[in-house]
Amino acid sequence: MISPLIALRSSLNTTIDDLIVQLMEAHCIVRKSHSLNQFNKVNPTELYTKFIK
Repeated sequence: MISPLIALRSSLNTTIDDLIVQLMEAHCIVRKSHSLNQFNKVNPTELYTKFIK
């Protein structure tokens, strides 16, 4: 019973991570007119950590 739950949870986490990345990318595209190179200088992991906190 436990292992299917773990598999489901890990696949859900992956989906959530993908959604967060897509959200941040969309937000980046929206802001590109304001600051063109800002996103390129930011480490995605660092950005992700800030987003979670």
